[in-house]
Amino acid sequence: MMPENYQLLITKLTERTVNRDALWEKTSREEEFRLQLNSSVITIDKWFDSFEGKVYYDLAIYNEDGHQIDKIGCSDTTDGYKLLKALHSAVSRIHYKVDETFKSIFEELDSANKIGKVSPPTHDDSDIPF
Repeated sequence: MMPENYQLLITKLTERTVNRDALWEKTSREEEFRLQLNSSVITIDKWFDSFEGKVYYDLAIYNEDGHQIDKIGCSDTTDGYKLLKALHSAVSRIHYKVDETFKSIFEELDSANKIGKVSPPTHDDSDIPF
């Protein structure tokens, strides 16, 4: 069972994230984001274990010296998976501006103007027939 302090932490982080009150940054890892607080850093990551064929989510906490002090991870067969998945999804949607992009698409589709753009042709070596 996921410890109660983690459940509370993840719930509060998700609420603040959904309300756009948390400023998450993308890290160099493909699916990892970090939140810099005054005295700590929290990361949320999603990764796929090809050996087990499972998706994992993990949350790590770092102290002010940059040392990882705790970490919890979950797969779809463990307790807490839905909580971590919801947090990661909220962070990812906001980082990649999913809602804003949908709004922009709908505005463009609802306009009376023609939609779409044609990209200019490229002139690299792959376009030259031999």
